[in-house]
This record gives sequence, C-alpha cells and structure tokens, in this order.
Amino acid sequence: MAKWRPERIDFIRDWELAISEHRQGEETYSGFFAPSSVTRNFRSKRVVGKDGIEHYVCTVDDVVLWAQTSRGGKQFQMDFEEESSVCQIGGHCE
Repeated sequence: MAKWRPERIDFIRDWELAISEHRQGEETYSGFFAPSSVTRNFRSKRVVGKDGIEHYVCTVDDVVLWAQTSRGGKQFQMDFEEESSVCQIGGHCE
C-alpha cells in the first residue's frame, strides 16, 4: 500500500496525529495499528500509560518500515517492484 497508494498512508498518519492532538494532556495514544503489529524494535512512539510505565507503540510509518523487512523485522530485502503485486491488481492491498 505504501508503494502504490501512498495517499492512504498519508491519510492514516494524519488521522493518528489528529487523534493525538485531540487527546493532548491525556496519557494515552490511539494509533491505527495495535502495538503488537510490529516487533518492539520498530515501535517509535513513546507513551506513558495510565499505570505510569513507559511504553513504545507503533505508528503507521513504523508499520510501513517493518513491512519492508523479512524474518520478523531483521532483514530489509523485500522487493516491492514485482509486477504481480496485489496492490497493482485493483488496490487489494488495503
């Protein structure tokens, strides 16, 4: 989706920012993806939970970066240039 429909990534990023601004002052964060969507090393957004413990959650940009890896986020080697990409065939990547 990031390669063929980047406007959707922009939409999700804008949504995440709007929700964060709306909740300013609260110690919560609402992202589009669950924190467990990516491995811990790809979670860049620092938040402090209601329990006072610091957590890191993922943003849409973290998920896009993680999606370009293999082996659970350990290797960057996926080829998004394949002509048979599902995203090219009717936008089914969403």
